[in-house]
Amino acid sequence: MSGSEAATAAKPGMPKPKVPEGNPAFNMMGLPKIRNWRLPSRNWCIFWAVVGTFAGSVTYDRFEKKKVLRRYTSMVSHLANEPLQPLQMPRKVRVFLGAPPGDGLYVARDAFDEYVKPIFYAAAVDYELVEGRMQGDIRHKTAQSIRDRRLGVDGMTDLQRQSKQQLEWNNEGGDLILGRHTFKEYIRGLHEGYLGPVEEPAEVHAIMNPEFPDQGAASPTEELEPGQELLTDAQKEEQIKAIKDKIPSSPPSYLLPNAYANAPDPVIDKPVVHSFVPLQHLLGFLNTPWRIWRFVHRRDLAESMCSATAATVLGLHSRPLTREDLSINEADELDWPKKNREKTDGVWVEDIAVDDRVMAHLARYELDVEEAERLASEAAARYAAESI
Repeated sequence: MSGSEAATAAKPGMPKPKVPEGNPAFNMMGLPKIRNWRLPSRNWCIFWAVVGTFAGSVTYDRFEKKKVLRRYTSMVSHLANEPLQPLQMPRKVRVFLGAPPGDGLYVARDAFDEYVKPIFYAAAVDYELVEGRMQGDIRHKTAQSIRDRRLGVDGMTDLQRQSKQQLEWNNEGGDLILGRHTFKEYIRGLHEGYLGPVEEPAEVHAIMNPEFPDQGAASPTEELEPGQELLTDAQKEEQIKAIKDKIPSSPPSYLLPNAYANAPDPVIDKPVVHSFVPLQHLLGFLNTPWRIWRFVHRRDLAESMCSATAATVLGLHSRPLTREDLSINEADELDWPKKNREKTDGVWVEDIAVDDRVMAHLARYELDVEEAERLASEAAARYAAESI
């Protein structure tokens, strides 16, 4: 018998070492007794609960968003299967994108690529982008397109015009406007184009083409008026730069809203039908809770944007535009930066002014979801029967 065994045997009253029972929670779960297993601490539990909740919310939201996109793309996909004649052109929709207040154009482009373009691709509908980087660009481009049409200017060569005449165009068209700020410029541009003059007014020409000081070298024999000083080249460059900075990015309005009533009656050959697509964009550190809420609820934004796009693509129903429609998504203006909301002039902050003669020709697309899904299912059944 060894010494240790003898010592143990010599002290029969000593208690035996206690066998570890393991974690009670793991024992109830039927897990084996492993000494190194234990529940995380309180702080780790809080951390993983927050991370798991946020990750689950984002995953669920993205799953629902994709389901919304699949629903509306399948609703319009039967249009892509409709045959076209060799000289027949597909329908073209104009899409108006404007940089939101306080940010760049990429915000509107990203929203268009994510929610609007898939609907166009599924329906095989052509589109034309009308973009504006600064306040007033959309207004000017909308009005200028109407003025060019009134003047018969198309900007094409004779060969292009001859080729276009041989094609069969779908004149239904339609406009899609992204964002409240773009909608206000769009309405102002329509009134300016139909009610305003077709030629550039003299005051607008003077603003866009100011007189610059002579950039030539200063001549010592140059006669100066009394009290006039001879400017150096550096001073002339500073004056030229100051004058260029005052030139707006787009020409001022040819017709202000207070002159609508005195304008001649417009000639509008067909209704101007459009759809409004909401564009959410909130900035600021203090708005972080609301921004997180919107980040995990992209499915709601996808529903509103895709439904408006599908209404334009299908073009099944439209109704006249009312004055109540002019205040659509007016609450989005509260998302704009404070410096933009506090301005007193500009299309974005001014109230929308309309003329009844133009309003009578404006309409808005509407979508009947049940009817659209029924037409899509009937078209799918018809194509399946034809393929047999």
